[in-house]
Amino acid sequence: MVPILVLLTFIIAITVGILINRSRVKVKSTETVIPEFNKYIPLYPSDYLLFDNHIWLKETIDNYYTLGLDELLSHFVGIPDHIYLRNKGDKVNRGEQIAVLKKDKKEIYIQAPISGTIKNVNDTLSIKPRLIDTNPYNDGWLYTIESDSINKNDAHMNVPAFDWLKEELIRLKEFIQIHKPQPVPNVETLMDGGWPIKGLIDNFDQQTITLFEQEFLKLKNYS
Repeated sequence: MVPILVLLTFIIAITVGILINRSRVKVKSTETVIPEFNKYIPLYPSDYLLFDNHIWLKETIDNYYTLGLDELLSHFVGIPDHIYLRNKGDKVNRGEQIAVLKKDKKEIYIQAPISGTIKNVNDTLSIKPRLIDTNPYNDGWLYTIESDSINKNDAHMNVPAFDWLKEELIRLKEFIQIHKPQPVPNVETLMDGGWPIKGLIDNFDQQTITLFEQEFLKLKNYS
């Protein structure tokens, strides 16, 4: 009789264990998987203008605009070694080179999104280039430009700007998949919807960086 009770107890224990495991599996299979992109919503002040070359503008007073790099571009570069800027008083034209970011021996060229006159230059960047990476929308600004020729229809604002940034992130993923010379660290996270690792420029040669400029840092021609 005792052996039978022991056997029944053993069978019951196994059955209960199987039911518990099935229950756990069932719960796990019905969990909502939150895409990693939801954890990395692009930072973007809603009252800023975003241009196709990933430069932002913020109007300070009438016809005066502060500008800098958006988060996607600053994230791609990481902390540059040097930032070469134009001089106060220089006149610039839309599409003209206004800055060079240098990291190691690689360079990225930045275009002016508007035409105007440079009124202020963020000289702090010469000794603290990390501000481009750590605070791109505030302390990492590049210039203040006076301009009366800005066309806000050329820029992205508010909710459409967020949507545009997300589309650009998708394009960046595709660019990485096509052009990466070697496996990029954390590329799985990127493919799942997260932001790329900071300083992604380190994984590319100058030729690929030039292609990145052509794909992401050129202004479109609007009618």
